[in-house]
Amino acid sequence: MAAIFLLLPPVILIFSAPVLIAGIPLIVLYVYGVWACLILVALLVALRVEDADGDGKNKPDGA
Repeated sequence: MAAIFLLLPPVILIFSAPVLIAGIPLIVLYVYGVWACLILVALLVALRVEDADGDGKNKPDGA
C-alpha cells in the first residue's frame, strides 16, 4: 500500500522541482529511491519468511 501511495502522480509531482543533486534531477532520485527501498523491503520479508520455517527448508502443506 505504501508503494502505491509513494508512486502516485500527486506525490511524485512534489519532487518535480527543478533541483539537481549531483547532476541528477530530484524526481529521478525519488523514484529510484522508492524503488530501491521496495526491493530492500521485499528482500527482508523473503528472508523472514524463509527463517520462519526453522530449518530453512520448505515443507509441503500438512507435513
